[in-house]
Amino acid sequence: MAATAKTATTDRGVCYTFTAALVLLTRYTCIFKIFPNPAGKSSCHVLQESGARVVDLRSDTLTQPSPAMKEAMMAAPLGDDVFGEDPTVIALQEKVAKLLEKEAALFVPTGTMLGGVHPRTLRNLSDGTFSLEELRQLVRGEKLQWPVTSLVCVENTHNMVGGRVLPLAWLDEVRRVGRHMPGLRLPVHMDGARLMNAVAALEVPPARLVRDCASVSVCLSKGLGAPVGS
Repeated sequence: MAATAKTATTDRGVCYTFTAALVLLTRYTCIFKIFPNPAGKSSCHVLQESGARVVDLRSDTLTQPSPAMKEAMMAAPLGDDVFGEDPTVIALQEKVAKLLEKEAALFVPTGTMLGGVHPRTLRNLSDGTFSLEELRQLVRGEKLQWPVTSLVCVENTHNMVGGRVLPLAWLDEVRRVGRHMPGLRLPVHMDGARLMNAVAALEVPPARLVRDCASVSVCLSKGLGAPVGS
């Protein structure tokens, strides 16, 4: 598909370069046709070296901090965010939560990271399982701004529905669905906080219950009498 590039220069000498939005792979080529680029430099560098003031419209992520913003960053009080002791982060989170009238807010360095700080949850059914069709619909593939789905997690027994034991046939089907997701082959992790209770209820060896799980956690303090440990 062909695309054209338009360059307009204002009376202040500011150069704006526009390319067709539908042609993603040729946006740089279009600019290079206007400004030859033998050294393999980015389009922005070529424009800058031409003497033009560049207004880069490729993305709003390209904005730079102003001098006032840099001064605020340098003067900001700091603390250890791991321990929840960074006063600037705390103040920012509280301000945003109040602004949006939400219970809380969480600061992360990038929007892409923000998309990956929590799992995609599925609705519990009364027997402790979830819809495998809903699982298929929630799986995310390769996309720049999305965290790629890489794991399916189940809990056995399921605490929030009265300690239900997950049916073996359903567990086998979860693994089958994960294996057949195009390009992903999702493994299964079992949160076995009460795994031995499920073993006793189903009267099967523990290994059979986690046969199709790539990883499993077992809690020693639930049902086994140990004071601590997993």
